[in-house]
Amino acid sequence: MNREFLINLIFLLTANVLIKPLYVFGVDMTVQNRVGDTEYGIYAALLSFSLLFQVVLDVGTQYYHGRELSKHRILLGRFFPNLLVARSILAGGFVILLAIGALASGFPQRYYALLPFIGFNVILISSTAFLRSTISGLGRYRLDSFLSILDKALMIVIIGTMLLLPSLRFDFQIEWFVYGQTAAYALTCLIAASCLLPRLRSITWSWNKQTIIFLLKKSYPIAIMVFLMTAYTRVDMVMIERLFAEGSAEAGRYAAAFRLLDFLQMGPILVGGLLLPMLSRQLVEGNAKALASLGYKLMLGGTIPLVAALWISRIEIMDALYINASNYWGTLFGILVLSLLGIIVIHSFGTLLLADDQLKLLFKIYGSTLAINLILNAIMIPRYGAYGAALTTLATQSTAGVIQLLVMIHKYKLRPSAKSILQVASTALATIVCLLLFQTLNPTVWWLQSACVFLLGIAAAMLSGLIDLRGARSLLKRRT
Repeated sequence: MNREFLINLIFLLTANVLIKPLYVFGVDMTVQNRVGDTEYGIYAALLSFSLLFQVVLDVGTQYYHGRELSKHRILLGRFFPNLLVARSILAGGFVILLAIGALASGFPQRYYALLPFIGFNVILISSTAFLRSTISGLGRYRLDSFLSILDKALMIVIIGTMLLLPSLRFDFQIEWFVYGQTAAYALTCLIAASCLLPRLRSITWSWNKQTIIFLLKKSYPIAIMVFLMTAYTRVDMVMIERLFAEGSAEAGRYAAAFRLLDFLQMGPILVGGLLLPMLSRQLVEGNAKALASLGYKLMLGGTIPLVAALWISRIEIMDALYINASNYWGTLFGILVLSLLGIIVIHSFGTLLLADDQLKLLFKIYGSTLAINLILNAIMIPRYGAYGAALTTLATQSTAGVIQLLVMIHKYKLRPSAKSILQVASTALATIVCLLLFQTLNPTVWWLQSACVFLLGIAAAMLSGLIDLRGARSLLKRRT
């Protein structure tokens, strides 16, 4: 299983390194530069607002379905038809609650032209995620990895074409961006469904009210957990737009910095998604802790140098990417990128807690994290705007990461050995020394400065053994 995990991890990361940067920097960022911070800030706030209601749309079915299917694949015929009916009904409830929430929030009239399409996009995203959880639960991990980047690849083609056409590029509107996303998400959903058709034809299509109720009861605790995670990472954008003077423009500035963090955390999120079905199976076989530790060490060994490399050139990076960037934008990014260290803990050990059905414990962790986030944002945003939201994000992600690390030590007896502590400490120390050295030298080529810090940090991680290439190669040679 470790070998299969590494093979799929390499494929997944390679595919995402090729596709998702093109979307983030070639499409999404270009759209913000074309339409301006205020228009993009409106879109970002509405998207974050819509995602807060996703708990009603999904109710945790994709996580529960994927986890249970990976353990007992014979459940496909019982689960899939009933969940399909349940999700169709819940989609209608999502639309109604989204409309009520928008009216209660007092959004300006012009926002309502975008909100229905953004809400429909959220439905398509959730539907594709459900289909992917089925595919992953059936053990088709590489197909799942391919589908994870398909929507972005289609957006590059569809929206990228609009950005390049002379008749459209100079008068590009945020509505076109949303429409292009709709087309890409719809095509991805259809392709995912078509990939499942051969397996679905062999099952008996019947629906049972008691089974639907049973599945919803089992899934809803997961949905609450996902909602808590989504809320403390997305509510800041909505609060900036609603609480700060000139909120739309400030939300656009925050979105510009958060976009890079969102891109960077794709790695931990994808690894966590890949780990979930594998950890579910390994919990039965008794090797889950070793697999979770493997994923964490691999991510940590690359994240420490990456954070240092990005932080040292934070202002130059934002200035190179955005037309309206200032030192303030670089400060926002510098704060947000530090939270990546907490995020990798959440998506490695938090996935083990989810796979082990420790939902009550996760409720406590993410519930307290959300409470901290809301309180700090309510205090910081009216006074400091995006700067206050960035500090709050760093505080909440770090808190959630530390709590989960302590849980691993206490509950699962994953006490780090003296060797592991030395590996992490020596990698961090060597990376910090490199950062301070290049900051003192202040070279004129900023990207070369960042590259040197990153490569030297990676070398330190390899020398210390935090990134163990020999161990990784031996795992790849093992049979599953």
